[in-house]
Amino acid sequence: PTVFADVTDDMKIAREEIFGPVMSIMKWSTIDEVIERANDTVYGLAASVCTRDIGLAIRLAKSIEAGT
Repeated sequence: PTVFADVTDDMKIAREEIFGPVMSIMKWSTIDEVIERANDTVYGLAASVCTRDIGLAIRLAKSIEAGT
C-alpha cells in the first residue's frame, strides 16, 4: 500500500484514478468543499469515507457521486 500526503487538486494523482492500494491525503476546510472536490472528476469509479462520525459518513455517502 502507498499513501501520498499533502496532495493538491492540480496534481495528477488527484485528477486521475490510480489502480492499486493507494490513498491520497488532501487538506480541506468544510464538508461542502469535500463534496464539491470529490464530485469534480470525470472518473468516480469508487470512493471511501473514513470517519468516526456516522452521521457525517451517511451525509457524505449520499452526496458523493461515485460507483454505480
